[in-house]
Amino acid sequence: SHCQLALDFLHRHVVTEALHNSGESFPEPACHPGTRTKIMNDLMDWATDPNANPVLWLYGTAGAGKSAVAQEFASKCSTQGCLGASFFFRRGHPKRGTWDGLINTIAYQLAIAIPEFALPLQQIINSNRLIANHSIPLQFQKSLIETFRCMPQTCFPLPIVVLDGLDECADIKNQQQILHLFLSGIQAGHLPLHLLVASRPETHLRKIFDAASTSVVCGRKCLDADDTAYNDIRTYLQDEFSRISSEFLDQGVALGASWPGTQVQEHLVRKSSGVFIFAKTAIRFIDDGRYSHPAVRLAAVVAGSPESTTPLDDLYSTILSVLPHEPLTLRILHVALRFTLHHDSTLYTPEECDLLLSIVPGTARLILSGLHSVLHIPRLLTPHNPFVVSTLHASFIDYLCDLQRSGKWCIQLPSLERDLLKSTLHFLCNPDFTHRQTLRR
Repeated sequence: SHCQLALDFLHRHVVTEALHNSGESFPEPACHPGTRTKIMNDLMDWATDPNANPVLWLYGTAGAGKSAVAQEFASKCSTQGCLGASFFFRRGHPKRGTWDGLINTIAYQLAIAIPEFALPLQQIINSNRLIANHSIPLQFQKSLIETFRCMPQTCFPLPIVVLDGLDECADIKNQQQILHLFLSGIQAGHLPLHLLVASRPETHLRKIFDAASTSVVCGRKCLDADDTAYNDIRTYLQDEFSRISSEFLDQGVALGASWPGTQVQEHLVRKSSGVFIFAKTAIRFIDDGRYSHPAVRLAAVVAGSPESTTPLDDLYSTILSVLPHEPLTLRILHVALRFTLHHDSTLYTPEECDLLLSIVPGTARLILSGLHSVLHIPRLLTPHNPFVVSTLHASFIDYLCDLQRSGKWCIQLPSLERDLLKSTLHFLCNPDFTHRQTLRR
């Protein structure tokens, strides 16, 4: 049908990796069973309350678990049939890290979820096949505002749209414009939907949410450390330590029935400061048993000062301490994570790091493999597996780029930029041109 052809056309411009149920989530940020029940109940109450504020801002510090909560919420809404669309931004990702595919992705999902939305959208697309490449404000006006206006009637309950990690979208001005577009459209009555926005409480976003003009339509939920968060982290640690102990026992390594003991677990609960990313990263590090005994790794995590005011930074330093601290390690980290630092730069696989830095093939992969608890290390690059090295959480790149926090592990240094420039020139001037073909263009 013409409608299906139009949707097929739009689908080519959809960022499928940004959907809540995308297979690209590594590891999946869903909530651990038995945790986050209160916030989830609050969100579901908001989603089903016809008198609730149409916009809800879910905010919290880095690592508080916003993405996990947003994904769990989107999944529940999908199960109940009230999810309209979702988009999960990811800093440094070539598609999820920008706003380029946002409106096309939202519009396509709404058309799939709401048959009454699909027909007018199809007519708008057929009248202008270039719409998917227009500016974001124009896409918003045509694909969302005009499509909703052409619907015969408003659907009830209102569809839920989830925007997660707005602060991870490249360019602060784009983040602000996304908010302004949705808030103004909802406030004017042109967007009959409920919008959940999850982000860090960055000043440029907080100002918009604080503005009097938006307070009428916008509510807020803070996802910060409270008794519930500490209890949830306690539950998570107990379950994960039990799992690790059981899995190692299957391999013939007995950690003990009560390992690691209540005292150690409570120490980690306190050390987490109620921030889930600390607990999750610590477990990934302890469980990465290819390199050392889990009890040894646990001891390294526990060894940090209990009075430390930066437990997550301490944990990142502990994880990096397993690497050989030599200039080559920093050079590899700098190149591998370069796209996350500079969105207009090239993405590199470990094998391409080897080529660019003129080091023995396999070196970058071997060194980076000690960082599975903080990095996603792709399998060998193939057309079906085009992933490159990326951070599992944005807080790790924040740490690496701040000299005061990361010290000798800082990768945002002029000396590393100069080194990369020299390596690039050397690579380009190499008379053996054949190896250049292995780099993606």
